Amino acid sequence: MKSLLLKGLTSLFFVSVFSICNTDHSVAQEEEDTTWVNAHDETHWYTYGAYDRWAEFPSEDDSYRKITLEYTIGCPGTDSISECSQWDYTTKIEAMLPTGTYDSNVVPAPNFRVDGDTVSTFYYNTDPTYINVYDDENNSTDSIKADSFKVTLFNDSQNPLQATDSMYVYPGNYYRYEFNSNGDTIDST
Repeated sequence: MKSLLLKGLTSLFFVSVFSICNTDHSVAQEEEDTTWVNAHDETHWYTYGAYDRWAEFPSEDDSYRKITLEYTIGCPGTDSISECSQWDYTTKIEAMLPTGTYDSNVVPAPNFRVDGDTVSTFYYNTDPTYINVYDDENNSTDSIKADSFKVTLFNDSQNPLQATDSMYVYPGNYYRYEFNSNGDTIDST
């Protein structure tokens, strides 16, 4: 009985101490309460493209344990699908500190350009390739050398927008069309 009573008093003591410590801890949490920052509040994108907006965070003099970003992509203020934009969304969120200067780590730089245009993928051959064309005079299919493209390379991480090399190449991974006697495309290889 003494053992059970002692265990009970010990448990009560630990519960009391934990409650006191927990109460003090709760007071500390209330002092650093949650701050909400809104950048896009029920924003509807009517057109394709970027929708940039700065969100101003509280002063850097304040202390934060962590910052959590939450967002939902959907239809603002409506349940009607007809009022929603009719395309898929891809989002990119960047946390930036405005310094007034551009950081080369933030500015996207191309790895290459094709005839001056930035593209994500480009198939090519270093040897000439040929395309099929329809010859109206002879009513037959003929093949001619494909036009070349100038590929400009950017491989200097210290100067990411400075071209480092270039080469002329021919299209790769393309279709060579076959034509009937009327010049209509009937197949490809």
